[in-house]
Amino acid sequence: MKMIVAVLLLCGPLAWGWSAEGHRAVADIAEGVLRQSGHYAAAQAILGDLTLSDIATCPDELREFQRDSKTPMSAPCQTVFPASSAPKDTSTWHFINIPISIGTPSDSDIASICSKTPCVLDKIKFYGTVLADASQSKLARLQALSFVVHFIGDVHQPLHTAVRDNDAGGNAEHVRIDNKSTVLHHAWDEPLVSEINPDPQGLANDLAPEIATASSEPSSQPNDWARQSFAYAKPDAYDGVPPADGTKIVATLDTAYQDRAHPIVRIQIARAGVRLAQFISDQLH
Repeated sequence: MKMIVAVLLLCGPLAWGWSAEGHRAVADIAEGVLRQSGHYAAAQAILGDLTLSDIATCPDELREFQRDSKTPMSAPCQTVFPASSAPKDTSTWHFINIPISIGTPSDSDIASICSKTPCVLDKIKFYGTVLADASQSKLARLQALSFVVHFIGDVHQPLHTAVRDNDAGGNAEHVRIDNKSTVLHHAWDEPLVSEINPDPQGLANDLAPEIATASSEPSSQPNDWARQSFAYAKPDAYDGVPPADGTKIVATLDTAYQDRAHPIVRIQIARAGVRLAQFISDQLH
């Protein structure tokens, strides 16, 4: 198992959390909330001609480019992360591996995990501080904004917060969904999102009821977001999925599984967008 996970950490589809479409939908929701509240101008001053959606996938694009230079970054992401100033070794920044054997992780559990490996919660907090610091260069704040947009999306994907038997957040379990083979983690990243709506703005529009629900929830902090996301992992994401067995398909994510998963995907993307807007507003005002 350790060898499987090591390979996955080096080359597996670890972190397109919510897929490109899902991340852009989170950004579109946040932009809508910020515009409605009159708080978008401060973010726009950092973005220039870009949008939150333009920079939402840049941390993933950066990681993939640094793994393989034959995977070029998009033009907006090259603007955000020019080669001369792009941070390196960012792979572990996209998730926190909380063992599902922990019932409800405490702040001390989270701190202990993140002290061993840089994690998404530390990076949300760190880049939030950079974003809020007007003495930082515009490029540093733009990069910080990109990381914040992306990582707040990531932490709302249940399998970016959980691990079972060193499976790299569901990357070791090969499954079948919609007649295609993939890994459990990626099933939550992409197919379960695109089945709702593959278009980012269309997805954001479709989630109006969930956005209203998320907007009425009490304010919370990154550790709370991770706990809430983690609570969906064992009873929902891993439900009916046996442990990994090499490259063998261990489960088919059938219609019943997908019907249970879709409401979770919907509310978590909505929460990510609403909370992202509030986080940006708090840092810039």
